[in-house]
Amino acid sequence: MFYSNMVSWIAASVLGFSILVAGCGGGGGGGSPSVVSPGGVDSNAGSGGTSGPASPDAPSILTQPTAMTTIDGGTATFAAAVAGLEPITFRWQRNGADIAGASGRSYTTPLLTLADTGSVYRMIATNSVGEVVSAAASVTVAPVAAAITAQPVAVSVLVGQRATFSVAATGSAPIQYQWRRNGAAIADAVGATYTTAALTLADNGANYNVAVSNPAGTLVTSTAAQLSVTSAAVAPSFGSTPASQMVNQGESTTLSVEVRGTAPLSYQWLRNGSVVPGATTTSLTLTNVGISESGAIYSLRATNAAGSVTSSAIVLSVSPPSSVLAGRTWTAGQQLETDDNPVISDIFGIDDQGRVTVIYLKSNGTRNVLYATQGQPNVGAGNPTWTTPQAIDLLAGTPTRATNSGNDKYGMNVSPNGNVVVYWGNSAPCTTTTNRTSGTCDYVYMARYIAATGRWDAPVLVGNYFIASRATAAQINDRGDVALLLGGWVRSGTNNFSTRLAMVWRANGATALSAQTFTNDVLGNPGQGNGVSTLTMDSSGNMLLVSEATQNATTDIVAYRGSMSSGFGAQQILDTRGVAAALVAVESGRNGQQVVVWRQNNGTPTAGTGTVLYAATSTSATAAFEVRELAYAVPYFFEPTLVVNDSGNAILYNLNDGVRLRWSAGVWTAPEAMPTTMAPSGGIFRGTCAASRNGNLLCVDLSGSCIVGLWRSYDAARNVAVQVRNSTSPGSGFVLGLNACNLGIGLSVPLLSESGVGAATMFNRYDVLPSPTAPTGDRRTVSNLWGIYFR
Repeated sequence: MFYSNMVSWIAASVLGFSILVAGCGGGGGGGSPSVVSPGGVDSNAGSGGTSGPASPDAPSILTQPTAMTTIDGGTATFAAAVAGLEPITFRWQRNGADIAGASGRSYTTPLLTLADTGSVYRMIATNSVGEVVSAAASVTVAPVAAAITAQPVAVSVLVGQRATFSVAATGSAPIQYQWRRNGAAIADAVGATYTTAALTLADNGANYNVAVSNPAGTLVTSTAAQLSVTSAAVAPSFGSTPASQMVNQGESTTLSVEVRGTAPLSYQWLRNGSVVPGATTTSLTLTNVGISESGAIYSLRATNAAGSVTSSAIVLSVSPPSSVLAGRTWTAGQQLETDDNPVISDIFGIDDQGRVTVIYLKSNGTRNVLYATQGQPNVGAGNPTWTTPQAIDLLAGTPTRATNSGNDKYGMNVSPNGNVVVYWGNSAPCTTTTNRTSGTCDYVYMARYIAATGRWDAPVLVGNYFIASRATAAQINDRGDVALLLGGWVRSGTNNFSTRLAMVWRANGATALSAQTFTNDVLGNPGQGNGVSTLTMDSSGNMLLVSEATQNATTDIVAYRGSMSSGFGAQQILDTRGVAAALVAVESGRNGQQVVVWRQNNGTPTAGTGTVLYAATSTSATAAFEVRELAYAVPYFFEPTLVVNDSGNAILYNLNDGVRLRWSAGVWTAPEAMPTTMAPSGGIFRGTCAASRNGNLLCVDLSGSCIVGLWRSYDAARNVAVQVRNSTSPGSGFVLGLNACNLGIGLSVPLLSESGVGAATMFNRYDVLPSPTAPTGDRRTVSNLWGIYFR
């Protein structure tokens, strides 16, 4: 399991495009991660761009707000187009009074009622030159006619019992009801429910319906529900069963189900299909509910002499008392390097506590060196702190070449508790045991940092392997187990060889590395680039290697499972449809759950046609995979992000579409809309988002290659946008205190920890960063590195 800022090599290989944001003078590059894991990365990220001129005029109204009509319980949106010298501030008024927080170019009302009809709204726009007031626009709220949303259902009772019939209706108040028995009105039966008197066999077969009306529409009549009255034993049945139950973390809740049937009845509550000990009544009280209970499924099994029946599912949703993202903002940038030797590139990762490890390639004046520095957020009044940079390669010669391309890549991974693994390539003379016997060969090294000791291990020679961005991954867990996915080789003669996928791993405490080369050369491998492969690992050292494989006259999605002690087993083909498949995302939960997502049945590349998603899920590292088609037609622009939390539940986001699909207790939900404030603009994704292991998001919006100043945070447990903010006035070009347009600043893909602390790095040429009051800053001649915390 890993979580660092990772270039979207899977999305790039699937769609043939990527988002690259580069500073004009700084170097570095980046993109949105397509497989989000609580760990490592294999590339760098940055951004930069341009902004346009402003008009030197007082505000003027180009388009006035117009009158709106909506329905009872609906909203209305008023908008006006304004020109003039920027910056322009806006405020909206209702019936002449300012509306708190209404400061945009448009305003959407809260839910309206009939009493709001006739209210008028206007906008006032102000800049340094003057002020203009828009025309007033009124709102009309129309009543909603009564409609039946849930019909009465048939009821079976025994002689002497009562029967209850109910109906659900919507519409503007007041709603009126009149129940009828066999077509005749029942005196005083004027509510949404009706309960009979004690019944006899003579009542058997009677029909009950209800007429519903309100002042806004005509009378509507429900379907008839038949009453059955018998003297024989009736099998258990259920009345109302809530589909879901909401509770705040740490609070208590009671689940209750209405049961009908002939006495005596016995009861047993089930959680995710397993018996809850001692829960043998029609209600179940849960105390001090933890966040891990979110997504748990409860049901009640009722039994009598006539049979046994299980109720429909009650899904428990647990919300934190307040979001871990609430009240956070970005700190001022802090310079991590100050000398005159240029920083070439950087990568970084974050642990659960928000501690950041930055690995960067930098010249020391004579050669390029890999350095590490680590940051502490110091939440509170104190500024974040960073350690003195430490050279971690400690090897003679050059650890990586300055171009940082091809086989010169380096990468890292951070575990939830802060353990780190870094790997890099080095060129050295070939030997008789390398992929060729003469010339220069590629060698891979790795170094490990253990959080408990606060020290880096000495670098270890992994061996004669290839590093390539398309099929490279590293993993480290809280125990310190390490796994690397690299390119291996099979040599023929002295200088000819073919590449293979290779796995190298070492359990914590072991002295020797283990390795396995996959001889099936149709797998996606780094040397030939034919396909995509990726690796995940859980907290117990169980590994999952997933790859696209050209075999069986098509492209299959295949999986290999492995462990620290036994290595990898046989190939498992996850899709058997005989249609070319493309890997989308892979993730392991901290406790062993495994999720693989791919797209298949490729057709016309337009939204909603030809391409669907499939998922293989497993509840543990050894349980069989279950393959399901997901109810989601993949659009052409697909920005996938996959997380698996500690409870074993998964969330798959398409951030370009603003939708998510969730997997819990073996069931995938239908696509769910995210808040509109999290949706991209213009139909093409404009944001770079980091996901924490619990599914929360931290996004920075882009506009072309220029950051425009909008950042957003999102709480997955409640499906709400916690904050949507401009760091300065709209259009200023400043974000997080930085001007990223034409000033040589590249902002990395951000990272987000499970605790809600986030971070980003900046790649630029400044000693003093630009600001709204000093937009030119203090330029320098070489690239250096800055860090920013979100806390």
